[in-house]
Amino acid sequence: MRHLFGARSALPIAALAALGILLSGCTPGSSNPTGETTVSAASSKCVDNSLDAGSTDPSGVLTIGREGNTSFSRNFNPFSPNALYPTAFAMYEPLFVQNRGSGELDPRLATEWATSDDGLTVTFTLRDGVTWSDGQPFTADDVVFSMELAKANLGSFDYATAITATSPTSVQITLEEPNSQAVYLLGAQLIVPQHIWKDVPNPLEFTNENPVATGPFTEIAQFDTQVYEVDRNPDYWDEGKPYIQGVRVPAFPSNDSVQLALANGEIDWADVFVPDIANTYVSRAPETNCYWFPPIWGTAQLYLNTTKAPFDDPNVRKAISMAINREQIIDVAMNGYASLPDSTGIGPRYASWKADDSTDFGDWTQLDLEAAKKMLDEAGLKAGSDGMRTLPDGSAFAPTIIVGSASTDWVASSQVITENLKAVGIDASVQAQDWSAVIDEAQRGDFDMAHMWSSEGATPYNFYRGAMSTETVEPVGEVANENFARFGSDEADALLEEFASTSDKAAQKEVVAQLEQLFAVDAPSVPLFYGPEFGEFNTSRFVGFPDEDNPYADPNLRSPTAAIVLTTIQPRK
Repeated sequence: MRHLFGARSALPIAALAALGILLSGCTPGSSNPTGETTVSAASSKCVDNSLDAGSTDPSGVLTIGREGNTSFSRNFNPFSPNALYPTAFAMYEPLFVQNRGSGELDPRLATEWATSDDGLTVTFTLRDGVTWSDGQPFTADDVVFSMELAKANLGSFDYATAITATSPTSVQITLEEPNSQAVYLLGAQLIVPQHIWKDVPNPLEFTNENPVATGPFTEIAQFDTQVYEVDRNPDYWDEGKPYIQGVRVPAFPSNDSVQLALANGEIDWADVFVPDIANTYVSRAPETNCYWFPPIWGTAQLYLNTTKAPFDDPNVRKAISMAINREQIIDVAMNGYASLPDSTGIGPRYASWKADDSTDFGDWTQLDLEAAKKMLDEAGLKAGSDGMRTLPDGSAFAPTIIVGSASTDWVASSQVITENLKAVGIDASVQAQDWSAVIDEAQRGDFDMAHMWSSEGATPYNFYRGAMSTETVEPVGEVANENFARFGSDEADALLEEFASTSDKAAQKEVVAQLEQLFAVDAPSVPLFYGPEFGEFNTSRFVGFPDEDNPYADPNLRSPTAAIVLTTIQPRK
């Protein structure tokens, strides 16, 4: 499947944007704040992907491939969980975005940003001369309005005590306490026009069928339930761009249907799991079919609902983890594209943050069936004569794993897990369903096990906040946008507060080491594998896609940097 900004897009994307690009460090207009090193990736080179072969005369409609839609309902509301592509980032823009591979920041509607020395004030300087697609000027009042709208409707920015336009191109946010991470959450907010949205009675239910936005693609040229097209904004602030006329989005229900369309040459850009891609895709047209899978995605997790027994017992969670054969998952389900996790939960993306001795923090992500059986026995989950276990009340221990049916790789992964768990006497089963249903059940806490993703950012702060902070724990029945396991730790709260109170990376790294250890002790969720970002490209019609040699943006089309790709690529001459 395409993960972080794919399945996650079923969350309100205005909230998703904030979750997705939490960064560290803070200097005005800073770049590469994380100090992350570029990591190797699976990839193939297209013979001619150079912009030298492209034209800057706008033409051509780019066809994209993404799974998860049997039909479309017209909705371009960035505050809605059902918003269509490219509502986030290429229609409604944030103040800046981050390239997750390089750590570079790219200014969008803001040109500079800074936090005061005392950490209590964040200031954004906005891009001058930007207009909305209806011709009205973009101003600081739009930014203030959008942040207040997110605060009132999504619970965002509760640490902001005042959001003020200090001039038409400057916004100042006052924080209740020093917070080095706030600037990055605020900078990720998607901005909507106040003159349109001030009259919307319910911003979360508004379908926004005729969007007015600042991004490079704003004009709905065609729309029906099976395909739609969004054309370029003729007055986009980055003069002359985009170089393509529009983006065409057909409905594809699953990975399989996208893979077939890719193989048939019907798609220009996709970001889905493709098994044996060298043979199934590249070999069909080696000069124009290429891919780039950098390991910059986060951690695939098995969430165990800690509000339910026996998942409230950390030893049961660890025992389940030790029964899972991750090498089998990576080989069979993920086609070797993923890598093995450790008990800290954070992977290659955060290599520079990891403690030197982090592999010693715990061994419960390693396969050990005998140890798993012993821990389950000690937890009172006894095996019967048939080898299958029961709960202390005598009922069968038969949990269900929920997973999105559109993501065939994750369905296969879940099936491997259920077979693994049977080997230790747990009669688990898989319930593959629409991602919208999976997310709804996970958000409300109505599940046993859920195969999903983790919270991610440019530092490990967001990962651990989304896994262990009491601030992210919602009561069962109420919507949680992260921390689906509903695990909270006062010790984690204190460490996260200490991390956010400083911008000094050395001090932050010491805190991260303690968070790694805490995660290894508590096992709030079960890491399954560290994943890559998927990006497949067909350069027969368009050139200039990112690749390993020119990683100017993330390869997946749902990333915050997708607008950069869409304003860089050119129609082939």
